[in-house]
Amino acid sequence: MHEFSLAHSILEIVLDSARQNRATRVRTVDCRIGAMRQIVPSYLSTAFEACSQQSLAEGADLIVDTVPARLDCQACSHSGDMTEITFQCPSCGSTRIELRGGTTMDVTSITIDQEESNGHRHLEESAGAQRY
Repeated sequence: MHEFSLAHSILEIVLDSARQNRATRVRTVDCRIGAMRQIVPSYLSTAFEACSQQSLAEGADLIVDTVPARLDCQACSHSGDMTEITFQCPSCGSTRIELRGGTTMDVTSITIDQEESNGHRHLEESAGAQRY
């Protein structure tokens, strides 16, 4: 189950960003993951929950958006998004296809609690994709 390896990588990115922003807690983590990575979102969430125990991200919600790959058929010129791995054109069945994209994993944002100088906490969203 490669979800644990990816969950650990996500956690490293999140904790690094949280420390840089003096977070006291991570509330949510938003990720975009390519369909070609063959991730089962529920397994990734479970793995992230296990990896984040006793850290700033313990109890944080992991929100996963699956990004499709692009399939271009050289036989019939069909072109379209693909969310499951296949090695044939859904239109004509040809195996003369080209797959593009769908392999990245990006942490797109995290929502944190941050300690202010007057002792009150507020939420801050840290955006900007970090790729793995």
